Amino acid sequence: MRSTSRFWMTGAVSVAMASVRGARVQDRPTSKRASPYDVAETVRRIRASVYRHGLSVFACVEQPGAQPEATLVIVLESSSGGTPVLMRGEGAYANPDLPLSLIVRPVRGGTSEVIIPADLRAGDDTLALPRELDTDFAELPAVVADALA
Repeated sequence: MRSTSRFWMTGAVSVAMASVRGARVQDRPTSKRASPYDVAETVRRIRASVYRHGLSVFACVEQPGAQPEATLVIVLESSSGGTPVLMRGEGAYANPDLPLSLIVRPVRGGTSEVIIPADLRAGDDTLALPRELDTDFAELPAVVADALA
């Protein structure tokens, strides 16, 4: 049985925040990049890099969890406006995600780690995404690399 996926664009902060609260990092393909900076400095540098790369920050929120230092989610706005929301699954098994986002979480020694989403279409040929999002998603690794340089 194929997984059900729904996709839409939103400009509603409440929808985005509900997705941040429900999403789990391990449920999506990602890559990771070590940052020599703490979470706050890494987020500051990423925000500046986002703007240099022609994108905008939609929201920056703390992800729920029991860690002593906050894990922050930087939700980006698409170059076409709004931010994409992806819902995979049905009913109680539905898992919301904000794929145009970066997660910055603390690691030992006062440094942090940036989690970058992988290609959304990987393994889901039924997912219909607007073409302009391809450029936005492709830009994420460069945004992070620039921020951590």
